[in-house]
Amino acid sequence: MTRTSILLVALMACAYQGDATHAQSSTSGKAPVTSMSATTPPNAPEMCSVPNTTVVNRFEINDTPGWFFKPFPELPWVAYRGTDSNKILNLSTGETIPIPGERDPVPTPDGKFVTLPGVELLLTDEILAGVPTDQLTRLSAPLEGDYQTTGILASGDNYTDYRFMGGTSSVNFRDFRIRYDKTDSSPNIEPLGSMHTPCPTRQLKLPILSKNGREFVAYDVDAAVTKIFGIAHNLRCQELESLGVATGKASFSFDGRKIAFHVPVDDKYTTTISRSPTDRMVQSVFLYDRDRRVITRLTHNTVSNAYFPAFFRNGNVLYLFKPHFKSAGGPLFVIADPSKASYETTLTTMTTHCDSEPSPTRCEMGAAIGSLWSYVCSKSGKRTSASAATLNYLSLEPERCRMLVTNYWREYRKKVLRSRRKRGAPLSLQFKDMTADDLLRGCTG
Repeated sequence: MTRTSILLVALMACAYQGDATHAQSSTSGKAPVTSMSATTPPNAPEMCSVPNTTVVNRFEINDTPGWFFKPFPELPWVAYRGTDSNKILNLSTGETIPIPGERDPVPTPDGKFVTLPGVELLLTDEILAGVPTDQLTRLSAPLEGDYQTTGILASGDNYTDYRFMGGTSSVNFRDFRIRYDKTDSSPNIEPLGSMHTPCPTRQLKLPILSKNGREFVAYDVDAAVTKIFGIAHNLRCQELESLGVATGKASFSFDGRKIAFHVPVDDKYTTTISRSPTDRMVQSVFLYDRDRRVITRLTHNTVSNAYFPAFFRNGNVLYLFKPHFKSAGGPLFVIADPSKASYETTLTTMTTHCDSEPSPTRCEMGAAIGSLWSYVCSKSGKRTSASAATLNYLSLEPERCRMLVTNYWREYRKKVLRSRRKRGAPLSLQFKDMTADDLLRGCTG
């Protein structure tokens, strides 16, 4: 049995090309760059540096997007809140267009509108054509929440039914029919029902709506994990799947079959980390395939951040990469092709299979090796959670894993596991008595 088939975890592009001219543009980016800045500490062992096979394009920017940002479905553009203003960035040319608002510009799944919290609408065609954007169209009924996402319930020749979901510390949505064609001076907006709170008995945060408006992903506070929920025709919600770990704001693919998300590497996670991470944090990006039930690792950071992944229509993923050290370069928008990923494993919870094995179990070995990886490669001095340690394990092919265990396990046991503070060890696992021979059995391919 291979490691991929037996590892039980505690959690679960080709670059766009093109151009669009406009009257208000300025240049705030640089040409696409060809090398990734540091993802491991200086002088870290060679085994810590893992090639990122998924990257198909990188774009260095002279700004730091905050909170979260969203690409247009088919254009080489990304809308985001910069240091001092909202803007749209052309990933092909580096040109930007300033747009109104102080928070979270988000394109609709069809790309026709850019939405702002509230919800306010900007017409994409007018933005790209250079039409002044100081006039905003507001929905006839406001939506609660600090940010918004949009799904498309239905569409016809001259209308689209949108579902707008808002939230941060709560979840609510409302449906609207919007009629618009280029002969209209402004969109005609008709509410379809009242505002609704799905799963009212649950405490849900950080909701993100699917592109078809029928599902959403949110952090379940009581369970302390991120889950996927369905919205039925009667507007009641049903829990569909658990990702098994607390994540930042997630993103649905356009067909709804994949979920992209970022996860911190230590056990200090709270929902406040939905914000842009600081240099004291390390986060990486993962993708969950709902049909195959496998989790794929898209980044391998130990001294950098990658966060707020979001899908293009063709299945590629955009995320922000930010190294910890200024000498390593500035932030980059990165476009990744998940089909090129080298590391994946089946997704299942750590339940009966691990419990039924004699100790040390495969689950324990995977978490122990992943915790060792964090100790050797990040030197962060923070505790590594069991789920994060298992994700670190996904970065290790057999040869790299054997080198890690052979060269560092004895030191790790002496300095960390047997110390009173036990820094760097998952608190939920007890593997201080494992030997190197035990762990080498977990390194088999």
